[in-house]
Amino acid sequence: MLNIDSLCRTRMPAARRSRGHVVAFALLIAALLCTPDTQTPAQDQKPVRPRIYIATDLEGVAGIYRWQQTRETQATNPEYQEARKLLMAEIDAVIEGCLAAGAGEIFVRDGHHGGHNAVPELMNPAAQYICGFQQGMHPLIGLDNGFDAVILLGYHAMAGTADGVLSHTKSSASGRRYFLGDREVGEIAIDALTAGHYGIPVIMVTGDEAVCRETRNFLGDDIVTVCTKTGYATEYARLVPPVLVRSALRAAAERAVRSIRSYKPCRWPTPVRGRLAFPNKKFADDYSVKSPETRRIDDLTFERVFADLINVTEF
Repeated sequence: MLNIDSLCRTRMPAARRSRGHVVAFALLIAALLCTPDTQTPAQDQKPVRPRIYIATDLEGVAGIYRWQQTRETQATNPEYQEARKLLMAEIDAVIEGCLAAGAGEIFVRDGHHGGHNAVPELMNPAAQYICGFQQGMHPLIGLDNGFDAVILLGYHAMAGTADGVLSHTKSSASGRRYFLGDREVGEIAIDALTAGHYGIPVIMVTGDEAVCRETRNFLGDDIVTVCTKTGYATEYARLVPPVLVRSALRAAAERAVRSIRSYKPCRWPTPVRGRLAFPNKKFADDYSVKSPETRRIDDLTFERVFADLINVTEF
């Protein structure tokens, strides 16, 4: 029986067969070197793990309903020290939820007052914490377009919210109010627009019932919210036990991160006219203007046209 190997041998003399083998081998090597490796199994490629930026405040944390609990300047105040621990427990719960959903790098911005609220020994080793504050630097320092999502933890409703627990906008002492165009905005909107500048969506907000309502009004009904209390007045609230809130935070953070691709950044067309209003002339007189583009238009109000919303609070 004639097989293929013997057929090849009968067709090629020995000398030519040797030269033919060399040529064929050289062509094979060249082909292997020039052909790109397109056969890498998909399972060998590591999935991209989302980077999460958690911005924190204190007034919206479960168990907190009095100004006394939030006063960082009173370091020996036992109510404030307890509030710091409540904050750290909520941060930890959110980090756990993010990790369960496959998050990679996590930054936590200590955003209340001077940024000295985090308790170092209670920091979760899976995250990095940004603490402190420097006048003139952006409050969401460290945020850039390399992040995939922002979570706003422990926030409060804007100034003038009747049922908002410890509600204010940027300053609880001066009663200031911010407007963009004809719409009043609070810290939820301000931080969402800041994140939107970098193309990053806010995917979750936590705080009292009023701030959850404000979030939905500004960012839509699909945003994940966790209610930590229901307000009757500024320092009067029905509280959800912190242990129950933490459980809800873990589940909500996991759900939000798993759905991260369904959220869109918050962006507004610019330029936009902004106004900063004070409740009385004394507060307005005492205000230090931050930008030469700002002008005072009456006894109570400052105005500025913003070409870019990254600096929306710099009047």
